[in-house]
This record gives sequence, structure tokens and C-alpha cells, in this order.
Amino acid sequence: MNKKIVMLVFDISSQKTGFACFVNAKYDNGKTIDLSKIKDKDIRLKHMQMEIIRVCKKYNPKIIVVENPIYKSNIKSYGLLKEILGTIEGYCIANNIYCHKYYPSEWRKQLKEFGPIPKKRDELKAWSIESVKKKYLFMPDDDNHSDAILIGDAYINEMLDIEQRV
Repeated sequence: MNKKIVMLVFDISSQKTGFACFVNAKYDNGKTIDLSKIKDKDIRLKHMQMEIIRVCKKYNPKIIVVENPIYKSNIKSYGLLKEILGTIEGYCIANNIYCHKYYPSEWRKQLKEFGPIPKKRDELKAWSIESVKKKYLFMPDDDNHSDAILIGDAYINEMLDIEQRV
């Protein structure tokens, strides 16, 4: 019997959240949920949470992998990201879905095949898009979409490393 395992990956943001769907560890599809035109942050947050739940219901994943936000300097932005993360975690708990969180430095370490990882934000965005273009031979929506794909690749790489050690 062929079992289909669906993994959803999110690169969360309150304005543009990228997602990627993997089926049996192969990238299947994804895009960026762009709500940047909604100026009221509270309304935008609720819409983003609803869109993420809609995506989860549509794909019915067994695994969800999400980038864990790090606090930089804006406590309000960090709070919004944590609320979005809480929505995803709550959905996972309610639906018995395994949830794995990665800090940016953690998932990027798993991507040795893409060469050295830049340090500056603009260079990271370009690296992310270019890495997806090279591996998957298509242009992602933006760096949110490409980051979601790469986070998924990182998780798959980590699981393969664990499997080889066992």
C-alpha cells in the first residue's frame, strides 16, 4: 500500500507568509499568502491566521514545519509572529499533527548543498530565491515562498541524516 505523507511548511509573516507542500518528501506546490495591502495590523493578523488554517485544511498534512521567529528589535512584530505561530501550533494540537519549529540558523545549517550562507538580509533573500531556482527549476513567488521550500528541504535533510545514523 502506497502511503501518501503530506508535509506543509510555513515561513510566517504578518504580511506575506510563504508556504510549501511536500508529498512523500518531494516538493509539490506552494506560494505566498500576500496580505500586505491590508493596513490595519489586527485585521491583517486575523486574515493571515484564517488563511493559514484554510491552507492546512486544504492539504491535510501529517507534518507541519514552521520557522520559529526570533526577537530582533521590534516587540510588536515579534508578538504578531508568535500569535501566528500559536495558531499553527493550536491547529496541530487540535488535529494531531506533528509540528516541528526551526530557528533560521538551524534550518539553514541543514542546506550544505547550496554553498555558503550569506549574513546580510538582502543577500539571504537573493540566496534563497536563487537556491530554489537552481534546484527546482522555477521562479518562486518571492523569498517567503523560497524560504518555505528551503525550510522543507532542511527538515527532509535532517530526517535523512537521522535515518542514516540509525
